[in-house]
Amino acid sequence: MVREQIANARTEDDAVECALLTPRFARSDHASAVVINSHRREEFIRANAPEEYRARAVKLGAELREGIAQAASQLLSGDPKAKEKIAVALIGIPLGAVRIFLPQAVPPVEVDATIEAAVRAALRSGQ
Repeated sequence: MVREQIANARTEDDAVECALLTPRFARSDHASAVVINSHRREEFIRANAPEEYRARAVKLGAELREGIAQAASQLLSGDPKAKEKIAVALIGIPLGAVRIFLPQAVPPVEVDATIEAAVRAALRSGQ
C-alpha cells in the first residue's frame, strides 16, 4: 500500500498524505512502529536472518526506490534533485518526527501539521 501510494503521488497534497502514513501507523500500531522504527534496515537483513526475510527486505527496498523515482518524475520533473527531495519529504521527515516519540510515547496528532509543513518546504526547496 505505501509503495503504491508513493509511486502514485502526483500532487503536493498526495505527497503530504504519503508522509502522514508514518505517524498514523505509529498511532494505530504502536508496538509494530517501535520495532520497525527502532532498528536499522541492516538488522533485518543480517547474514544469520532467514533467507526469506532478507529476500523480502531487499525486494521491498527496491520497490520503495522505484516508487520514489516514479513520484520524483511525476511531482518534480526536471529537478535534478527530485529523488533526494522526495526521499527526504516522504521518508526522512516523517520518520524523524516519529522517532522522537518512540518507544516511550505515541506521536501526538499535533505533529502531523509540523510534518506537513516540512514536507511542503522540502518539495519546494531550491525553487
